[in-house]
Amino acid sequence: MSPPETFDILNELLSLEQGCVILRLDEAGTFVDRLSLRQGRILRHFAAESRENVAQLGMLIVALGGTPAPRVVDVRATELHYWGASYALAHVVENQEDLINAYAEAATQLSGEPEAQRVVAEILARHQARLATIKDLLPPDVRAVS
Repeated sequence: MSPPETFDILNELLSLEQGCVILRLDEAGTFVDRLSLRQGRILRHFAAESRENVAQLGMLIVALGGTPAPRVVDVRATELHYWGASYALAHVVENQEDLINAYAEAATQLSGEPEAQRVVAEILARHQARLATIKDLLPPDVRAVS
């Protein structure tokens, strides 16, 4: 059994992953005002990847002898139904940066748990690659701001 701090860290990542903007957009079936087909396809792919991250974190917590925390939904996310594409993508970038920071910090805190550290590093690398791709999707006027 891993120490409680390990489960706290992993459950925090699980919560952040479950609440990521890409998942909320996908669940909303966003219209997102006129996202291009390419943008929509890429975001759907990233939403599927986020669901895999959630599953991977949950299985890791169980494998280490813990219990995944219940999902917490941010009710403020309901406004995203009304977001335009540029605004939505800018929020996705901001959210990805927050996730990257959280995973990077967690990786340093999990030094005594090699399997947890490996999984966190793997997911961190996916988020970093995702951020670069999403930044390329931004319209030039939004790209300059982010």
